[in-house]
Amino acid sequence: MVREPRIVVLRALLVGFIAGVIVIQWLAGLAVGDADPSWSAALASAMLVVVAVTMAGGIVGVRVRYHEGRLGSTRVAAYSNRFFLQIAFAEVPAFVTFFAALFGAPLWSCRGGGVIALVGFVFAAPTRRDVAKQEPDVIAALVARPTG
Repeated sequence: MVREPRIVVLRALLVGFIAGVIVIQWLAGLAVGDADPSWSAALASAMLVVVAVTMAGGIVGVRVRYHEGRLGSTRVAAYSNRFFLQIAFAEVPAFVTFFAALFGAPLWSCRGGGVIALVGFVFAAPTRRDVAKQEPDVIAALVARPTG
């Protein structure tokens, strides 16, 4: 069995999470359809602001902990932990607004939550530039093909 480098796996997972947000948007459209929302536009907008701030605060908090060296026993493990924690915070808007749409929020709020989540994924993505900023041992571990 051929194993891929860790960075390839992280990028493939990111694509999977992006696809998941898109599927959530599709499911919300199927479930809600043209139903009249029971929430006001102001309440839905406030919810979007709250989930966006929560997501941004979570991602910033994870990055601060990463730079302080408090996310894992090794820098490589910390990099992976940082990725998954950022993805978790980035998904919050999509999930919260999806369930809100199921319980009466307007469908556009769910779409907005999906867009906010995708923006969070941009900041969580293990890009070339992000990898290049890491320490040499982390870079080597991310791009090396595992043996065994």
